[in-house]
Amino acid sequence: MDNNKNRMKDRPKSNPELRKMYSEHGADIGIENGQKIGARDCGTNKTKTEKLYHKAKKKD
Repeated sequence: MDNNKNRMKDRPKSNPELRKMYSEHGADIGIENGQKIGARDCGTNKTKTEKLYHKAKKKD
């Protein structure tokens, strides 16, 4: 099998691949000064995995 990884750069990209390139839509999401901003600042301070980990840790 030939190694054509470098050819990936010069071929035309499909629409789903082009959508993955533009990350500025989520650029306002993140953490500033310890406070979550953007999509996750809606009052809750834990994600689903953080909640599960917190529950598992409390049992000990």
